[in-house]
Amino acid sequence: MRYITSGWLLSGVLVACPLVTHAETVWTFEPSVRLGIEYNDNIRLVTTARDAVWGRSIVPKVDMEAKSRRSLTKIGAELIYTNYTKNEVNNRNLQRFTILSRFQQTPRNRWDLIGNLLRDTVLTPISPGLGLPGSLPDPDEGDDNDARRNRLRLTPSWTRSLTARDALIINYQLYDVTYVGDTGVNTLVDNRSQGMGLTYKRQVSKKTAVSAVGIVSKYEAPDVDTVASDVSLLARVGHTFSETLDGVLEVGYRDTETKYGPQEDQSSNPLYRARLTQSLSDVTGYQLLLQRRLLPSGTGGIVESDRADLQFRRKIKQTLTFAMNFRYFKNETVGSTAPSRRDRWYYFIQPKLIKALGRNWRVDVSYRYRRQKLKTSNRSADSNAAYANIKYKW
Repeated sequence: MRYITSGWLLSGVLVACPLVTHAETVWTFEPSVRLGIEYNDNIRLVTTARDAVWGRSIVPKVDMEAKSRRSLTKIGAELIYTNYTKNEVNNRNLQRFTILSRFQQTPRNRWDLIGNLLRDTVLTPISPGLGLPGSLPDPDEGDDNDARRNRLRLTPSWTRSLTARDALIINYQLYDVTYVGDTGVNTLVDNRSQGMGLTYKRQVSKKTAVSAVGIVSKYEAPDVDTVASDVSLLARVGHTFSETLDGVLEVGYRDTETKYGPQEDQSSNPLYRARLTQSLSDVTGYQLLLQRRLLPSGTGGIVESDRADLQFRRKIKQTLTFAMNFRYFKNETVGSTAPSRRDRWYYFIQPKLIKALGRNWRVDVSYRYRRQKLKTSNRSADSNAAYANIKYKW
C-alpha cells in the first residue's frame, strides 16, 4: 500500500517525542471486548435479489491515553470479526487504528497529528473512532461492493500563536485508498487525495472566534486517468453559547478543475458547514451537522456531497440511555465529462437503547433503517437491520 510505511513511521515519531521528553507522562489503558448478533434483510442495499443474513461478531478493542503537562496522545485499536450465515456474503475481518497527538512545543507553538488506518469495505464501513476532529466523511458508504478497502489518513498541523488573540494554522492532509479483491460490481478504483490548508484565526471575544481559511487540494485516480485540482476559500465563525453548547458556521466558495483522460472541465460552487453541539450533560447531548463539501471517491472522481448528520443521546434513567444516529447525503460527481457516475442519495436512521449492568458490563439493542436511490434508477433500495450487543470493559 502506498504511504503505509511512511505513515506508520510519522505516527511513531510524533507519538514518541512527547513521551520521551516528559517523564511525568501518565498512561491510561481501557481494554474491552464486545459480542454481538445482527440480522439484515438486505445487506447489499440493492433493488434486486435481497440477501437476508444473520451475523455473529466479536470485537476486541483497546484505547490508550498518554497525558503530560505539555502533551496529549490518544491511540485506539480495534478488530471487528463478523461471521455471516450465507456464503454469498463474505465474513468481515475489519481493523481500525487511530491516533491523535498534541505537543505544546513552546507557549506559542503547537504540533498536532490526526491519523487513522482503516481496513473495511464500503458495504460495511467503519468510522475513525476517538471522536476525531475533521474526520473525512465516507461518500461511498452503502455502495454495493464487497472489495477490501484500505484507508490511510494523516493530518499533521502546526499552530503558531501570533498574539494573545491571533493564531496561524498550517496543515497538510493525505488520504490514500486502495482496494483488494474487487467483486466487479460497481468497480471501485485506488485513489489519493492531498491538500494544504492555511487558517488565520482571531479570538474577537471570550466566546467568539472568526477565521479565514484557504485550501488547495489535488485528487488522483491513476487507474482511470483522473486528476482534479481544487482551490477553496472559507470564512468561519465559532461561538460558545454556554458551558455545554457551542456552534460553528462556515461559508465559502470552491473552484475545481477536473481532467478525465483528455477531457477537461471547470466548475465552481458555494460551500457551507454549520455545526451545533450540546455536550452530554446530566440528561441530554446532541450534535447536528449540515455541510456541503468535496470528497474523494472510489468511483474514480470527486463528488460534491450535501450532508446532514445528527447524533443524539438522552439519559432515561441512571443506567439506561436512549441514543439515535441519523445521516443523509446526496452525491453529485464533479465534472460533466466524468466517465463513471454514481450520483445518488442515501440515508439511515438508527435508534438505540443502552443499559449499564454494573461498572463493567453494558448491553445495547438497536434498529437501523437504510434507503438509497441512484440518479440513473427509477427504484430505491432499502434495508432493515437489528443489532444486539454485550460489552465488557476492564
